[in-house]
Amino acid sequence: MSKIKETRLFLLLIILAIFLIYKNFTFQSRQKIIKGLKYLQYECLFDEDCGGWGDRLKGVLSAYAFAKILNRKFVIKMIKDCDLNNFFEPNDIDWDYRKIPKNLSSIELKYGSNIDYMNSIKTNYNVFQTDKPLIRFKASLMLMNVIPEIPIFRNKTKLLGQTDESKIHMAYFLNDWYEQMFKLKKEFRPKYKSFLKRLKPNKHTKMICAQIRLGDTGQYAYRDKDLQKDFWKFINKTFLIDKDPKINYTLFITSDHEKVKKEAREIFSDIEVVFNENSSLHIELLSKENKCKQVEDILFDFHLMQNCDIGVVSHSGYGILGLWNRPDPFKDLYVYTKRDQNDMRNDYWMRKNMTFLKFSKAEDIYFT
Repeated sequence: MSKIKETRLFLLLIILAIFLIYKNFTFQSRQKIIKGLKYLQYECLFDEDCGGWGDRLKGVLSAYAFAKILNRKFVIKMIKDCDLNNFFEPNDIDWDYRKIPKNLSSIELKYGSNIDYMNSIKTNYNVFQTDKPLIRFKASLMLMNVIPEIPIFRNKTKLLGQTDESKIHMAYFLNDWYEQMFKLKKEFRPKYKSFLKRLKPNKHTKMICAQIRLGDTGQYAYRDKDLQKDFWKFINKTFLIDKDPKINYTLFITSDHEKVKKEAREIFSDIEVVFNENSSLHIELLSKENKCKQVEDILFDFHLMQNCDIGVVSHSGYGILGLWNRPDPFKDLYVYTKRDQNDMRNDYWMRKNMTFLKFSKAEDIYFT
C-alpha cells in the first residue's frame, strides 16, 4: 500500500473516531437531560370521578399553570371512557403522556371539586416542592386563579406570561393555552369546516351559541320545568326582534337533552339552526355502547363554540368555558343564573327562578 493511501486511510479512521466520540457525547448529554426532566401530569383515569368536560378542562389548565411555575414538562393523561388522543393531537405544547419515561417515581396531588381546596392549597403548598420526577395532578377547580396567593409562587406570575396578578384568571389564558395544546385530528376537520360554513357563511353573519343544561334526573326537583323556553324568549327578544337588517344570525345549539335542540329548530324557523346530532350527553353519564363516539361529540361541540359571536349559556362549566375560549372571553356573554349571586354561593344546586345576567368581568358571576 502506498504512503498516500495509508495517509488517507489514517485520516479517515481519525474522522470516524471523532464522529463516534461526538455521537456518544451527544447521546450521553441527551440522556442526562431526559433523566433530569421533571413532569407534571394532569390525570383522569378509568375509575375516577373527573367531572364534566368543563371540570376536566379547569384541571388541565390549572395543571399547565403549575407546570410552568415549577418548570416541569406538562403532560395530559385523560383516558377515562376514551383516550383524549383519539380526538385531539398536540399542537405547540406536546402533552402526550405516552412519550414520557415509564415507571417514574411519583406523588399524587388530588383536589377534586370541593371549593375548600381553593383555600387549603394556599397553605398546604409544600407538596409542590417535591423532588419526585412526576407529579400526578387531579383537580376540577380553577386552582390556577389562586397562584398569586400561594407564598412560594409570589412574584412568579411572569412565568405565566403575565406580570399583573389581577389578570391571573383562567378566563384570560384559556383561549391561548387551548389553541397551543389542542388540534383536531385530521378525520374530524372536514365535519368541523362543514359546520362552520353553515354557521358563519360570510362576514355579515353573527353566530349565537346556546348551551342549555336541563340537568340529570336527580336534579329536576331543583330546576324550573321547561327552562329552555326562557332561552328562546331571551334570544328572540334580545337579538332577533327588531334586528339590524344588515346582520344575519345563525344559532348553534348544544344541550344535554336532544329534544331541546329539535325544539330550537321549530321555534327559530326563520334562521339557520345547527346542532350536532345525538351529542346530548354529560361526559360522566355515558351509555355503555361506543363511548369514544360519545366523548368525541361532546368535545366537538365545545371546540366549535370558540367561534361564537354571542353566548347564551347555562351556569355550567361546559358553557362558560366554551365561551371563554375566545380572544375576548366576556364579549356578549349571557349566563342563565340567579339575579343575586350570593344565592348561588349559598346553594349552588338550587336552580329555580333563574334569569339572564351579562357576564362582563370575572367578578360578575360566581364560578369556580
